[in-house]
Amino acid sequence: MERGLMMKRLLAAALCLTMVLCMTAAVCAEGVESLFDGTWVQFEDGFEIYLPSDWYEFECTEEMNAQGIFYMAGTEDMSYSCTMAWQALEEDCTVEAFHAELVTAYPGAELVEVNGIAVIVYADLENDLLNCIALDASEPGFYMFAFSPADDEDFQNLAAAITASIRNL
Repeated sequence: MERGLMMKRLLAAALCLTMVLCMTAAVCAEGVESLFDGTWVQFEDGFEIYLPSDWYEFECTEEMNAQGIFYMAGTEDMSYSCTMAWQALEEDCTVEAFHAELVTAYPGAELVEVNGIAVIVYADLENDLLNCIALDASEPGFYMFAFSPADDEDFQNLAAAITASIRNL
């Protein structure tokens, strides 16, 4: 019974994230700056994201780098966090095809547009994560933005606002 309740709460979190993301994405990336005090973080890969000013950047371990994780930030105690990773794909595919495959494992996965970028948002119930995936436009692969914890209602809104800030440079 406990697991079923947790799954329902996380599914509700995913739906909430999708709804908030859709509403927030309607605001241009600069509009996110009015939602919380933050800092733009730029990446060599050609994109940037707006993160809370009171968050810390954490060094990724070799093991994390081996898993594709290249950036991690969050509150000092890591009660709220965002992890970014890149994974190679065997071959190029469309975001629609990627979404169709992903939705078989994560039925709540939604395809939305953020600042002109097609992204897939979904909840990973097993790992208590809210995820956002964007395909790499330059080579077969994808970027994953993972937010934790998924079951914290206050954090769901923050994760959606951060996701809505993602933009190409």
